[in-house]
Amino acid sequence: MNDLCAGYRHRPEPPAVQSASVDINNFRNFFIFACIVHPFMQTSYLMRPQISPRQIVECLGHKRILMGSALIFCAGVLAYSVNSGSGGSIPLWTGNLLKSTSTPMGASANAKRTPGKQSAEEKAEGERLLGKARALELGTNGEAVDYARAFELYKKAAELGSAEAWYRMGCMALAQRVEGILPKSAVGYFQKAADLGFVDAYVALARTYIEGRLTRTDTAKADFYLDLAIEAGNAEAMFLKGSLLAGTVGSEQAGLNLLMEAAKNGNADAQYTIGRMYRDGTVAVGQDMGMAEKWLRFAVENGSVRAKAELGLLMMKNKSMSATQGQEAAELLAEAADAGNSKAAHALAKMIFGGSPSSSALSAIREYAEKSFDGGKSDGAFLMALSYAVGKNPDFDQALQWLEMGKVDQDWRSRYALQLIQRGTDTVEAFKTAIGAEFKDWVEAFDGGKSMPPNVTPPKIIEMTNPKFPSSLAALNVKGNVVVEFVVAQDGTPQGIQVVKSSHPELSASVIKAVESWKLTPAMKDGQYAPIKIKVPVRFRNGL
Repeated sequence: MNDLCAGYRHRPEPPAVQSASVDINNFRNFFIFACIVHPFMQTSYLMRPQISPRQIVECLGHKRILMGSALIFCAGVLAYSVNSGSGGSIPLWTGNLLKSTSTPMGASANAKRTPGKQSAEEKAEGERLLGKARALELGTNGEAVDYARAFELYKKAAELGSAEAWYRMGCMALAQRVEGILPKSAVGYFQKAADLGFVDAYVALARTYIEGRLTRTDTAKADFYLDLAIEAGNAEAMFLKGSLLAGTVGSEQAGLNLLMEAAKNGNADAQYTIGRMYRDGTVAVGQDMGMAEKWLRFAVENGSVRAKAELGLLMMKNKSMSATQGQEAAELLAEAADAGNSKAAHALAKMIFGGSPSSSALSAIREYAEKSFDGGKSDGAFLMALSYAVGKNPDFDQALQWLEMGKVDQDWRSRYALQLIQRGTDTVEAFKTAIGAEFKDWVEAFDGGKSMPPNVTPPKIIEMTNPKFPSSLAALNVKGNVVVEFVVAQDGTPQGIQVVKSSHPELSASVIKAVESWKLTPAMKDGQYAPIKIKVPVRFRNGL
């Protein structure tokens, strides 16, 4: 199930929040009475006996009195006709339109409101439809899975006031379960559920504004919905808010506190994030590999695939690990790769060149690669090519075809391997070099002086820090590309760093921070320094 709905579990709907109201019957009646009587009051003195007929005619001919009285009389009649079917009750929440609030623009001001009431019959029918739809979606209670029918039943239950039904419709739209229902429509369904007070919908909306997949990233809106969910005691919201704060200067400790609270409530993503923080060393916690392993194991026990990959990699770095520990690490990586984790799949591919490739390892890599490629991940093509290039019966033609597909998808390892093969490197050696390459190696191979003017020696990287995937996004479904452009100064430092393309602002910040610390040889033309501008592409995947 999609990450936005991964934490979903059926729970009873929250009790309806009754709209406070003001009884304005007396006010309305007084207003109507005054409007209708007003014209007669204006001309009441005409009824006095001492007024002559001529004065009456002059008064009735006064335009201001006639027009004003007529307008007020019509207003009174209109007020009566409009209010006669309203029940004489105005919800207090409409006052939000007349006063400033802290609700971000575009966020629903009604997120904690339950408009209207359900009759007992409507509620019972809604619950019945909801249960039937859930069985059809999940294939339980003897029902065969039928997403289209489930969606229709959720829709009927939603129309009867079921908040959970709106939420489930959003999850199904997001997962593209029903033909013709676009993923972007999920935002509207989640909004409907949030307006009815469904806590999981608050979290789903917050994720959309953090990850920027269905709509533009918006921290203010994300905070708004996270605060509502945290107020309701939701552990996933604590994790999300904690992750954002942990990556914000000055708020690291507050973020860690929220993450700890979520972790104590069994949230695997929070446990995984804390493990990464100990592994990397942050402002809130120092580097401690023992604590990192401890928290990652907690996350693994709670079903985190990412934690399996990270724990396996962490164990593999221990040069003194036993054979038993090595076997455990390999199993963790294989399980994570089978579940679609790209980091684990790449780690397995590197292990192949560390010894004789086993058929089971190649099978696991190819299975991952097929899923990855079908899912639109460019690394799938490279790993498919690798699986054909190594083993007892290599097929280099197939390997090259897959590399070409990876090149079309802008996968840097595919492009790197092709460049090496085109320069005469043995095919297997090219794969071995590409799978073990650092970002620095690719940056140098990517340009290769091709974009340099004649007689110009291109810059070469001497020292570089790889861009880190932001810890605040580590457990979120964020991926994308960043392309930076800069001039190499005479002292070898990058100057005028600009982001040419980016799919997420926090990814941009991570790349800029890394590039600022790079050291390069300056470009030279005819033996003299040349201020040449270069572009560097960075492709991010979750956790990579």
